[in-house]
Amino acid sequence: MRISTFMRPVKGETRREHSLPMGLDTSAWPEEIPIFPDVIYDVLDEAGDRVGEAAGEQLDYLVRAGRKLPLHTFIDVFSEGLVVVDADGRICLANSAYSRIIGVPLRVILGKNMYVIEPDAQLLSVLREGKPMERERSLVKSVGKMVSMRMYPLLQDGRTVGAYSIFKDVTELHKLGQEVRRITGVAQEYISQVNLKNELEYLQIKTRSPRYRNLISQAITAAGTDAAILVNGENGSGKEMFTKLIHANSPRKNKPFIAVNCAAIPESLIESELFGYENGAFTGAKKGGKIGKFQLAEGGTLFLDEVGDMPLLMQTKLLRALQEGEIERVGGEKTISVDVRIISATNQPLAEMIRDKRFREDLYYRLNVISFTIPPLRERREDIMLLTNQFLQRLNKKYGKNVSLSESVFELLIAYDWPGNVRELQNCVEACVVMSSSDLVTPDTLPGSLFRQIKAECRDFPGGRNNPDPSQTAAPRHFGTLKEETERFERQVISAVLEQYGGDQQAALRHLGISRRTLFRKK
Repeated sequence: MRISTFMRPVKGETRREHSLPMGLDTSAWPEEIPIFPDVIYDVLDEAGDRVGEAAGEQLDYLVRAGRKLPLHTFIDVFSEGLVVVDADGRICLANSAYSRIIGVPLRVILGKNMYVIEPDAQLLSVLREGKPMERERSLVKSVGKMVSMRMYPLLQDGRTVGAYSIFKDVTELHKLGQEVRRITGVAQEYISQVNLKNELEYLQIKTRSPRYRNLISQAITAAGTDAAILVNGENGSGKEMFTKLIHANSPRKNKPFIAVNCAAIPESLIESELFGYENGAFTGAKKGGKIGKFQLAEGGTLFLDEVGDMPLLMQTKLLRALQEGEIERVGGEKTISVDVRIISATNQPLAEMIRDKRFREDLYYRLNVISFTIPPLRERREDIMLLTNQFLQRLNKKYGKNVSLSESVFELLIAYDWPGNVRELQNCVEACVVMSSSDLVTPDTLPGSLFRQIKAECRDFPGGRNNPDPSQTAAPRHFGTLKEETERFERQVISAVLEQYGGDQQAALRHLGISRRTLFRKK
């Protein structure tokens, strides 16, 4: 395709009209056409209107230079692609790199309208708005390539008469970046799991429960902030250990961790315990006064255990301290700035206590920015054997013994509901180690009180809740075929695991290692 550019000498009688190749390639000017160095030439468009002028000397130089140093050879050595569009969006110039990157020959590209072949091309935005633009990553939808580009308008007399783009193919780099990000994500997940394992081992937290491990992972994420955390859970479920895990993974880990049991401190002393007191503040006060828990925890973490048992008057003073970041010692007249991270824990139903006016609602929301609920031991029975072995190892070393538990004892421990949670399990194992006269503990040699308790509470223990009449246990049982008995047992296991996870089928499937189809087939 060619365009016609008309040039004529201003002086002289002869008008010369010549057809020039499209674009800026002056090397294609026919040699038989003379150029007069001392003549000024008008430059006319195809309609014959004057659009500029060119001195013959300059034109002669450009033509000769173009023949020696042709423009297309320069733009074709660029590794970057170059494309130029006119004011209408038609491609009037492109180099070989552009053709190579988009995978289309130049003869097919030239003259095509960008609005048709790539209507979403950002070069068209530059053409419309007349403003430069850069993009590190941009998808060329028509060919599915990712490119990095710099785009500029072509201006003439303040008008945008075209635009051009210089770009390079970064498709492989983009794919590599995606793979690097994927691998980085895998590596980070692996590192996170390793860190979690190390932290659990350091704090002696043992678990096989997916639910509990997920809870710990969330806690480590929250640890990186200063947000207040409320830990809910039954007595003995390990709330303080969980809190220490958060502190150990926080930016404050090298600062103090101070725990306060709000239920164990008399109401008359809790203020002085938290905030401290001045010399002579009250009868019996220590000479010189005393630093409170807030100041002891400066820069670190203050753990308020059993916060639901805090008196209402003290709740008001605690709220003020949290809001202002300042405390005032008992008997003191000046405020003291404190910087502590608050983690609180309770086994109380705080929402009900708020309705009964026994707990301040504003304090509740101040403490409960992030909340975690520790599952009781009966909801993570897979951890019972793990914890039991951990306690056995530690307590055998403490008491210089080598006690182990029989398989039937383990079955009893796993079946028991453990209303006292991990603390009760630890006490049970310690009683076995201390009271056992042999190296093997069997159901018959369990400590008497423990034996009676498990016997009364255990679902599957003869004489227990689900089998109250021991005489009935002696009745012969009629078994079905092996297939029937196997299917019955599988249904029992599936039902028990579903109950353990509160009906969460996904969690149950992961625990059992079966597919959803198998679950429905065997239920």
